[in-house]
Amino acid sequence: IDTMLSEISKINSINIESAQAALEDLKTYQGADAKEALLKQRERLIKLASDPRANARMIAFTVLGKTDDITVAPILINAIASDTDADCVIAAHRSLKLLARNVRLGKTSDELEFTEDATKTRRQDVLNYWKNWYRASRPYAERDSLLSLP
Repeated sequence: IDTMLSEISKINSINIESAQAALEDLKTYQGADAKEALLKQRERLIKLASDPRANARMIAFTVLGKTDDITVAPILINAIASDTDADCVIAAHRSLKLLARNVRLGKTSDELEFTEDATKTRRQDVLNYWKNWYRASRPYAERDSLLSLP
């Protein structure tokens, strides 16, 4: 994980093939040790989520969903609200689904799908869904905060 993040964080270049291979490895990276290793990299992933390169953000959003840490949800929700790259928005959406364990809050699976050709209205519907989910699921310590989601 550390090697992958170091490669992705290089400001002048990114080896897409290497990063994609590392992502494939992360898909099979399981167990308590895996989540602990990802959580140790949480701050680096959060920083990478605001990288100017779309492919770096997409990787960060994908890996943040694998941390099983609900406190990263606002970062993913903000990506849906404001990221200009469709692949990044889709990666953030998928990670939120992973964090939420596909809880649907009364929605059918079709109502939760989001593709790169989604309309502005569809994007807003998905954004509203995740805002409501996070408000209902967020950690107790954040319940009385004035945290504002986009």
